[in-house]
Amino acid sequence: MAFDFSEERRRRPRVSLTSLIDVIFILIVFFMLVSSFSQYRVIDLVKGQSGSGGQSTALRLVLQADGDLLTSAGEPVDQALADAVTNRQPVSIFLEASVPIQHGVDALDRLKALGISAVSLVPEASNAVQ
Repeated sequence: MAFDFSEERRRRPRVSLTSLIDVIFILIVFFMLVSSFSQYRVIDLVKGQSGSGGQSTALRLVLQADGDLLTSAGEPVDQALADAVTNRQPVSIFLEASVPIQHGVDALDRLKALGISAVSLVPEASNAVQ
């Protein structure tokens, strides 16, 4: 009884990697579209209270559409903010109608970095400060 070793070995079928690469590419694109790369920050907002009608001692700043802060009294902003920090004076920021939200957030971050926590935002500076 002799063994016949002349039979060809069975070849494994070739697996095409093209479909695997396509599936991986689609998964990568899917996860890129679903993922959020933004970092959200929490801003503490205090609800405003109605005033008593008396003259406010708050520092009045005007935030322009280009992101510049101006004082209503015409003094330099840096000096006015330094005085507000030393006197623990509240700050009112009057927003022009076309100010992007990011400029408002940047202004709040700037005041928070200086140590000013009593800040109020007032919309439409053209009607409020004259």
